[in-house]
Amino acid sequence: MKIKHLTSSLLVLLFSALLSLSVSAQQSKIDSLLKVLNKSKNDTDKVQTLRYLLWEYKNTDPEKALEYGRQALGLSVELKDKISIAGSLNSLGVVYKNQGNYDKALEYYGQALKIFKELKKTENIATVHNNLGIIYNITGRKKESIENFEESIRLTETLNEPAELILPLNNLAAVYSEIGDEETAVQLYLKALKLSRQVNDTKYIAWCLSNLGFVYEKQEKYDTAFSYYYRSMEINKKNEDNYSLSYDYSNIANAYKKIKDYDSALEYIDSAFATAEKVGLKNEMGEIYTYKASIYRKAGNPGKAIEFFNKAYTTRESIGLKRDMANLLDSIGDVYIQEKNTAKGLEFFLKELQLCGEIGDSLCGANSNFNLGKVFLSEKNIPMPKAI
Repeated sequence: MKIKHLTSSLLVLLFSALLSLSVSAQQSKIDSLLKVLNKSKNDTDKVQTLRYLLWEYKNTDPEKALEYGRQALGLSVELKDKISIAGSLNSLGVVYKNQGNYDKALEYYGQALKIFKELKKTENIATVHNNLGIIYNITGRKKESIENFEESIRLTETLNEPAELILPLNNLAAVYSEIGDEETAVQLYLKALKLSRQVNDTKYIAWCLSNLGFVYEKQEKYDTAFSYYYRSMEINKKNEDNYSLSYDYSNIANAYKKIKDYDSALEYIDSAFATAEKVGLKNEMGEIYTYKASIYRKAGNPGKAIEFFNKAYTTRESIGLKRDMANLLDSIGDVYIQEKNTAKGLEFFLKELQLCGEIGDSLCGANSNFNLGKVFLSEKNIPMPKAI
């Protein structure tokens, strides 16, 4: 997402410098933004600074991100600055999406879209359609997801900014891959790759290569998948992009897991974790714990699987990502059920159901009830708990 509409050239230069820093310098970046916020006498600049602070905290401390976003929205309303109001609403939607509060995210994106349409801000409208596409994809509404990504692409094509097409093209390709239309997915990824090369953006080139690797991995064309993953990895090593590199290692580990080379899978997942830890990628470290747990589970080591699912849960809990926490409770419960420890499995499924209720996620709750129902059908001597 681009945050524009700055009123001070000094602020533009400062933010440009800040955004070029590595993830490892996040706290320094936050400190600098707080200094700008405290010294700023211009309310419009304060709004932008608050939104940058939201962006810095959106993955590591979503509650704090929401706090800054609400301040930005409140100040924008006081200023009667419609574009800042819409921008703040969109930013808040991103945080709610990261938290797994998809209904709230859709509500805020919808409000932002309405204002941007009133203002005829084509670029911003395209951005919101892309964000809506992500939510609809996550929640299984594939048709609406495709429609929103296609609208984002259509609008972006009118701007004559080829670099801005790369993101929605990749997102649209991902949906087609998920619904089994790998041919269309590959065509879209190749189009995005061609644009990435045209604008000479090596970060995007690596991303497209990695996504192509994932499609071929799904098709069980592992040699081709590894080829794309390794090419992405080499670019990210050269760029010293540890964030993307941690994902390359994770992707390679997952591919090795699928071909049952568990030693290589663990080797690469450990490289992913070390890379993420080196630059303080707390959210990604939680994801890597989950990958490592799944490797141990496939390798027939349920004890280690539970250990790393629990580590992933603790990491997610420290960030406040409740939807991810619910998914992990589900995974832990499932391992216990497979190991014939029905009591422990039920304990985690019930915790999952309670957490789904807290976040108001009906899909999550339906999954929990389905798991519980399976257990009670197979274990008829277990009394139905009051919680259901």
